[in-house]
Amino acid sequence: MAKNERSTRPGIERTTSYWGYCLTGTGDALAQSGEVQRDWLSFGFDKDDRGRTVRTRTLTRIDRRQVTIKDIGRGRFDVRVFFTAEEADQQRRLHEESVRREAEERYEQGRKEREPKTQVEFRARAEEIVEFAFRYILHYVGQGEGGFRFDTATAEECAKARMVLVGAVKHGRLIDDRKEQRPALRLIRCGDMSAPAA
Repeated sequence: MAKNERSTRPGIERTTSYWGYCLTGTGDALAQSGEVQRDWLSFGFDKDDRGRTVRTRTLTRIDRRQVTIKDIGRGRFDVRVFFTAEEADQQRRLHEESVRREAEERYEQGRKEREPKTQVEFRARAEEIVEFAFRYILHYVGQGEGGFRFDTATAEECAKARMVLVGAVKHGRLIDDRKEQRPALRLIRCGDMSAPAA
């Protein structure tokens, strides 16, 4: 369960959470729900060490769930039913799965929103990728790791390659979005790799 859920029915409000659920309502409504025994709601006989009437009690149901009942006044009660250890573990797994699925859905939605819709956007995205990749490459070439560094000539060649690739992206031809026009498929079919200028 990814979040708290609240529902109501005549005389009872039910809130479900990771730890279990809470029923809030009148004594009659709770007793009629089938989840609460009427004698659980009898308060006024037990006193605490200061002589005050005890308004909360905890017990264990036959299904091994711990239940805490609190008299909140005016004939209304909070009944908290806690999951067993096995149920709590299952709820935790369901919660984690829900969080993972929501994250994947958000990522997929974001990916779709970022997809280029026009040739101009496609070129701009390609340029961004090239620039990012070459910034990393030039940093690696210039700084090196473990004490190793490339010479100046190699760094210059990398810079030239960057300019060539950026120019190719800006002025290159585009393959249209029909499957039969994709380069890999055309190679398999021994087709013509040329494409009309964009």
